[in-house]
Amino acid sequence: MYRVIFSSELANSFGFKKAAKSEINLLESTIDNGKIKESYSWKDKLGVHLIAVIENQNGNFCEPNYSSQIFVYQYLKADSNYKIEWKIKDFVENKCSTVRYLDSSIKIIDIDKDGIAESSFLYGFFHDCCDPIKMKYILHSQGAKLAIRGQVTMTGELSENNYSLDKAFDKFPKEFKIYASNDWNTYLPR
Repeated sequence: MYRVIFSSELANSFGFKKAAKSEINLLESTIDNGKIKESYSWKDKLGVHLIAVIENQNGNFCEPNYSSQIFVYQYLKADSNYKIEWKIKDFVENKCSTVRYLDSSIKIIDIDKDGIAESSFLYGFFHDCCDPIKMKYILHSQGAKLAIRGQVTMTGELSENNYSLDKAFDKFPKEFKIYASNDWNTYLPR
């Protein structure tokens, strides 16, 4: 079985918390543009980590100059500096769509109980029409990216068969697939 680090009983042992002001200042000095939506830090057996979600929208929605992007960075503190462990950038190509992080979806977990935390979060591609909303669930384990991609109808209905897991899950113990599938289902309406 896995354990969720930010649950109330484990949060103190791993120090999962909102990023400190000094860490936020560091992040703000490294991003070109966009707004930090959420940022957290924690400590596992590799050291102190920092994760940040940044959203960037430019121009007016549905106009030719509109763009929408999301960036997620995870850092590991080495000596007194933070080095990027991994980063994700995603964007929309449709000028009448926007990419948005699902607030409070960052989770820090230790699925394989090795003392090294995995991180996960969810984001979606929202638009102004009745098409299903595309969603992405990302789980990172020691630099490896595992994803679930799916869709939610505008009425909030989700078919169990309306999502797919990356083949990368096959290279990990089955607990990773079980955890990610269960976590995906907790975010989406039934």
